[in-house]
Amino acid sequence: MSLKTAITLVAALPATAFAATPAPVPEVLTGGPWNLHYANDSCQLAREFGAGDAAVLLQFQWFKPGDVFQLVLAGKRFANRQGSEVQIAFPTAGPPQKLWAAAGTLTDGQPALVIQSARLLPSPDPTITEDPATWSAEEPPVGVEVEHQVNRLGLDEDGKASLEFRLGSMGSPLQAVRACLDELVTHWGIDAQGQKTLSAKPIPLNFPGSWITTGDYPHFALLQSQQGIVNFRLIVGPDGSPQSCTIQSATNPPSFAKVVCDKLMKRARFKPALDKDGNPIASYFASSVRFVIG
Repeated sequence: MSLKTAITLVAALPATAFAATPAPVPEVLTGGPWNLHYANDSCQLAREFGAGDAAVLLQFQWFKPGDVFQLVLAGKRFANRQGSEVQIAFPTAGPPQKLWAAAGTLTDGQPALVIQSARLLPSPDPTITEDPATWSAEEPPVGVEVEHQVNRLGLDEDGKASLEFRLGSMGSPLQAVRACLDELVTHWGIDAQGQKTLSAKPIPLNFPGSWITTGDYPHFALLQSQQGIVNFRLIVGPDGSPQSCTIQSATNPPSFAKVVCDKLMKRARFKPALDKDGNPIASYFASSVRFVIG
């Protein structure tokens, strides 16, 4: 048995584009209105699709400003899943993306799939390297024209499900999300407008892949063959050291979340963010850790 832990630099490790393959005819689902929730540590755009035992709660979650989000799909049909790769596609925006999905449950007990590092447009470079120049690489923004064009989401689980969600135009819902994200950053004690004019964002001084190692895999979770995803946020001070660590979202067991903040506060160090005049300023670094066995 082999172990893997992975820090996802959301800017440098986006969704992976790959060659399209023939897929089964999807089950088409339509839904009600979108609901935007201003949570303490995320902005959540959610909508119910289908009915009865076939119902699916589709939730987009943003943990920081930008085009990268987490997808959560919850419902009885996702019971008895294991962590695996899935394929998603926004057909009017770009090619499919092959992403990791963790199995979990919502607070109300619904089984769910949690898909990390999704984008409307896949990035051309999914590779993490030990080259410091890649650690804070920026992705080109999606743009409002693409957001208005997006109206469908496809999900393919190998041998399990092929679904198509009829979203309607995502232009207006995503515009509302951007307002939520500005307010979210303000809640962290960070000047949201100042962050938009930074001359430099926080840059890791040491390889992010070394912050969480296979030796940090929680022992009991390993014995139970449990896997998980943890989304975290560090507030990085003007001196480049992390001032606080917050778990924005995590799959069970709780030991995954505990080990992430414990190790990041000890190991993560940065060149500080610089304001528009080149002066060190407090900022944030938000990303995710994936715990995988196999």
